[in-house]
Amino acid sequence: KLISEYDLTAEVDCRGYVSRKQVASTIKGADLGLVISRNQNALSTKKFDYIACNTPILGVCTPSGELDNLFTRFESGYTATKSEPSSIYNSLEHIHSSSSNSLSTNKNLTFKSLTEEIATILDTVH
Repeated sequence: KLISEYDLTAEVDCRGYVSRKQVASTIKGADLGLVISRNQNALSTKKFDYIACNTPILGVCTPSGELDNLFTRFESGYTATKSEPSSIYNSLEHIHSSSSNSLSTNKNLTFKSLTEEIATILDTVH
């Protein structure tokens, strides 16, 4: 509703459910992954898919929560506070100004390679 209200349909693509076969190619085609945390200690698999695909991620979350802790360890992870719209804007501006060509790498992504990358990231985080 807000996407239409603010005329952002050309900039924002809310896909909803994407089959596992299409996850990697869909994420690799994105400029940014958005993760909104409702619980400071919750970690869904979506953020690991973004990390494995080397796609910048904006996590809108509670400071010092698990999502914030994870993203501070990830080179292309950015966080903003839910209650501060200016922090969301500033993070988006920073991501936009520092976007890299890493999104267009020609890496052949499979579930095996994604799993291996996620395991490596988890080993690094813990």
